[in-house]
Amino acid sequence: MKGKISHESSRRQDLIAVAILGLYVLLNFVLRLLVSPSMELDESEQFLLVTAPYISLQPLLYSVIVKGISLLTGQIFLSIIMVKYVILLIFYLCFYVLARTYWNSRESLVVTASLMLFPTYSYEFVRDLSHSILASAFAVIASFLYIRTLSSKNTKIYFAILIVLCLGMFSKYVFVFFLVSLILSTFMVKERWKSMSMRWMLLVTISLSLSSVALFILLDSDAFTFLRSIRDITHHGMLDLGAPINVSNVLFKTFIDIAIFSTAFLLFFYGRLSISTGGGSPRVVFFRSLAVVGTFVPLVTILLFQLGQFKARWLATVMFSIPLAFFSLVDTKKNRKRINLFGICCAAIAIAILFARGFVGFFPDVIGKRERIHIPFQAASAEVVQRFATLPAGDVGEMLIISNRQYLIANMMHCLNTHQYVLLNDEINTITPDNLSAVKMRGGIIIWDAWVEGDSIPEYFLKTFPSAEPLEPVRVPYVRSKEIFAMGVAIVPKVR
Repeated sequence: MKGKISHESSRRQDLIAVAILGLYVLLNFVLRLLVSPSMELDESEQFLLVTAPYISLQPLLYSVIVKGISLLTGQIFLSIIMVKYVILLIFYLCFYVLARTYWNSRESLVVTASLMLFPTYSYEFVRDLSHSILASAFAVIASFLYIRTLSSKNTKIYFAILIVLCLGMFSKYVFVFFLVSLILSTFMVKERWKSMSMRWMLLVTISLSLSSVALFILLDSDAFTFLRSIRDITHHGMLDLGAPINVSNVLFKTFIDIAIFSTAFLLFFYGRLSISTGGGSPRVVFFRSLAVVGTFVPLVTILLFQLGQFKARWLATVMFSIPLAFFSLVDTKKNRKRINLFGICCAAIAIAILFARGFVGFFPDVIGKRERIHIPFQAASAEVVQRFATLPAGDVGEMLIISNRQYLIANMMHCLNTHQYVLLNDEINTITPDNLSAVKMRGGIIIWDAWVEGDSIPEYFLKTFPSAEPLEPVRVPYVRSKEIFAMGVAIVPKVR
């Protein structure tokens, strides 16, 4: 009877935890929709990939998901926002379930709340980084399945892990950090090898070896444009290991999230940490080994390949192991009050970030900061349509959008209901003979940020479209602001 009551109580607490996480994500979702209908950088990229596919350095899995949902909803913009926050909810819920494999429901909720101490998870995830959210969700799911293999010999779990790892690689290429960390940490968990038969050990080893060889062959070949581009980016800006200041600067920017969490955690639990806590539990060994290796692998990668450019968000697929490892050092029974207080502080950070995002979104003039989400694309597009109605240029909906920024193209395409564009600036030129022919036949609209580049047509536009005719810049107030946004507009007339 006591066991039944305990189970029901635990289940009730799990439902409460799920409700709290769901409410947090829902509030962020509603806030995003209420602030503005304009798209951010990441959302703009997804819009272009779904409506007018172009070569991207990012894998297409996220865009395939968005495309599938948009076919059902009929709303691409809403689908982009909805898919992102659903995946974000899946990430938080799966992380809670992963923590639940070792801690009780209350403690697991605190461990999940501690993710708020990572700026990447607490701020950047709700603002941007769609691909990183998806990859991190797969990393957490793979970790949970790995935990299941410690106590089960069911071969279906191994197939599930393999599928999740493949999906993770197709969601973002930096997922490889988690993949390598998982493989290396496996050697530290003895129970892992006890539960795996020799046949499965051989199969996994062969699969991973062949996958690694194939990956390096692809990266070293010119058969895949996006792989070659990634290789070029990682070798751009070589790090001088003989310059300690530069090395320290790169490492600081890379591991700033981990440093923030570690500092806050140690301030709360200094003197209460013990390596013997956990009693050698295979779950604890896995959490700690994954955290150590997950931090060590990117560090070695930076130093070995002398990468002068490395972003903290690239560690999103491995950073989630840090709170799991740190909490495994704390005796939860002896430090229950301290853990609850830590959880309250993390919850307060989440609420503060939510309010801060709302304040920035609704009152940009108060803080003197206007973001891309405040650009009034609906008003600007309406002004463009009104101007074209008085010109013999034709229907604006039939013309190509030509710009130097993806977010300008995507938002204007969304408002004008067009589906073809040309991305053109000093570094990128997507113009092809077919595009050029289409512009000549249908005409085009050149748009640019006049506040940044001035009212005159930028030179790189004129080189490609010398017949472009400038119009008076469109000037409309920013969303929820009294400040004026200026967008340069020019016409590329049809060839009659």
